[in-house]
Amino acid sequence: MEASIMTPKQKQGFSLVEILVALLISSILMGGVVMMMDISKRTYTLQTALAELQDNARFLIDELTRELRMAGHFGCSGVEPMDPNDLTQKMKPFKAQDADNKSVNDQRIKDTQNSLVDSSFPYSDTLIMTSFTRQLDVADDISFNQGVSTIPCGCVPKSSGQLIVTDCRGEEISFSTYPFTLAPSGNTLTISPGLRRNYQPPVYFFIREDLETTYEVRAIAEGGFALFKNGAQQVPPYSEPFIEGVQNMQIRYGIDGPDDDNAPERYTTEPEGKGGTVVSVRLTLLMRTAQKRGIGKPRDKTYLLDPDVSYNPRKNNKLEEGYRHRLFTTTVNVRNSLL
Repeated sequence: MEASIMTPKQKQGFSLVEILVALLISSILMGGVVMMMDISKRTYTLQTALAELQDNARFLIDELTRELRMAGHFGCSGVEPMDPNDLTQKMKPFKAQDADNKSVNDQRIKDTQNSLVDSSFPYSDTLIMTSFTRQLDVADDISFNQGVSTIPCGCVPKSSGQLIVTDCRGEEISFSTYPFTLAPSGNTLTISPGLRRNYQPPVYFFIREDLETTYEVRAIAEGGFALFKNGAQQVPPYSEPFIEGVQNMQIRYGIDGPDDDNAPERYTTEPEGKGGTVVSVRLTLLMRTAQKRGIGKPRDKTYLLDPDVSYNPRKNNKLEEGYRHRLFTTTVNVRNSLL
């Protein structure tokens, strides 16, 4: 009988080469996963920043549209409350000069302490508009009949002045002005000698008051930009931005011609030009993401802010890296212009 030869059982497992290959493949897969996560994070960051930019732009355009349509407001639209020559000389809803009669157009941007920012950023315009009345909160549960001389009212900013009373009833617009005094308690208007006719509801009361509002682009902390709204009760230095992310604003005024058809024949930087009335305002806003993000260089795109003003953020990469830009343009019809 032949004896069988016994051999040791072969050991099972991975060789060193196989382990190294597996580690290499795992590293490649892990690198792909990390890359996908980084891309997803960058995409989310960019989408969030652009969504915020879009929201800010939409809010700002709505705000400016509303304010522009109220510029020159003096009670009911289409009614002249005083001599037109006096209006032309004294009541100008728009202007392009500051208190020192210096132009506010095409100016180098400043920060909140009035220091100039880098000149590589495009120069910006400032929007200054005026409304001439403030609507009063008057009780609506009383009769506004001829002879009534005392009217309950709240939030009156003056002790005396000119009061405008109107019922704004379409083609039957009635418009009158009255001198008034305010009771010491601040809640009763006294009209002398009293209402001159009967008013049908709804009745609106306006006090004669110039309310000037300025919108201006300023630089803020950490290299950002914002639009500041400087109303009647605010003075520089500016402290609180109205809305962030506004890098540049260009203003052009649509001027009606001699035909007086309420259609703009030309657009100009000066609202007080000769021989015309401002009937529209064209706004161009260059919006920038409010916060600097790790999203690399800005797009290599030239934004036409105005026929005479263009800007490519890529050429200013040192100060623009990590931001994205969008351009918004709108034209607003001016309903209350009294120029």
